Amino acid sequence: MAVNVKIAQPVEYFRKFLEQDTRPDGRALAEVRPVMLNVGSITTAEGSALVKLGNTAVLCAIKAELTVPKDDAPKCGLIVPNVDLPPICSPMFKPGPPSEIAQAATVFMNDVISRQV
Repeated sequence: MAVNVKIAQPVEYFRKFLEQDTRPDGRALAEVRPVMLNVGSITTAEGSALVKLGNTAVLCAIKAELTVPKDDAPKCGLIVPNVDLPPICSPMFKPGPPSEIAQAATVFMNDVISRQV
């Protein structure tokens, strides 16, 4: 029954928990999920980190390669972000070419990086 209320009337479902200063999983509103950080998770990368926040895990790896700068920008480097969301991330991701979400995240990261460099 609770699952049906959550889907059919999500506002009412969550309002009940807010009135009790609790979350659906039993945590207090200000209580965070346990965090775990593991640096150097991928030994074949120049840098990596695995972060777990509750049941959510994010893995980030850095691969580096030295290149010759362009003639018109001899003091500028090159950063190429890539977001990979394989099927293990979620059932919504399928094998094959990058999903629209992964492509949009890659473009967003590239925009953020290019504004800072």
